[in-house]
Amino acid sequence: RQLESKPPLCAPHGLEPGRNCLSYADAEDLLQQVDAVDEVRYAELQRGALDWARANSTRERARAFLEHLGFPAQ
Repeated sequence: RQLESKPPLCAPHGLEPGRNCLSYADAEDLLQQVDAVDEVRYAELQRGALDWARANSTRERARAFLEHLGFPAQ
């Protein structure tokens, strides 16, 4: 809800409303957006969400953390 208002340093990171999720103001707004999603749009959101999940998996987050500390990923 209201992802655009989320402080940038708060998790989850990398969500992009319209690309891999929906951002909404209230329940009515969410229901209207969901009703407007056709099969093509659903596939786009699904693909974006899967890309986000793969990029933010525990393994990927641990790899990035270790690289930040100077330990190269294997």
